Amino acid sequence: MKLRIVVFWVVLCVLSAASIVRSAYSPPKYLGIAPEDEKYYKSSESIKCKDGSKKFSKTQINDNFCDCRDGTDEPGTSACPNGRFYCRIAGHVPLVLYSSRVNDGMCERKQEVERAKEAIAKDEAELSNLQKEEEALKRLVQQLKDAEVERFDASTNGRSSVHSVEQALRVCAF
Repeated sequence: MKLRIVVFWVVLCVLSAASIVRSAYSPPKYLGIAPEDEKYYKSSESIKCKDGSKKFSKTQINDNFCDCRDGTDEPGTSACPNGRFYCRIAGHVPLVLYSSRVNDGMCERKQEVERAKEAIAKDEAELSNLQKEEEALKRLVQQLKDAEVERFDASTNGRSSVHSVEQALRVCAF
């Protein structure tokens, strides 16, 4: 009985994890749609092609089959030759690309360039901080060297004055 309960919970956990992973990696339903067009796609279950040629359901959005001649139903795929893809790039001006350019790496490369620029800026800031720390450490090392030289000079002067007194006493003793 206990074994069945354990097996039940293990199976339930595995299925839940699989469902979570699948949903985490599935592309967004409205991929490639400009923000101003989202209402058009979300307005009803039956959506008209923008050229008025026919209607399609929400389940047909980005299903990799071109239902509309103008590509209205495939904004996030390259299924329709006349389609357009809205490319959102964080920190950059969004682009509208021909659907033939979807998944050709162009949008992805632009995003990678933006991420690389951010990483470079972060690295440059870190380098600047490290250079400031290096200068502060160099000043500290120089101060320590100067203090050591002063200490050495003081001890040498003290020895030489003791040495001079000893010599003077020797001379007087003869």
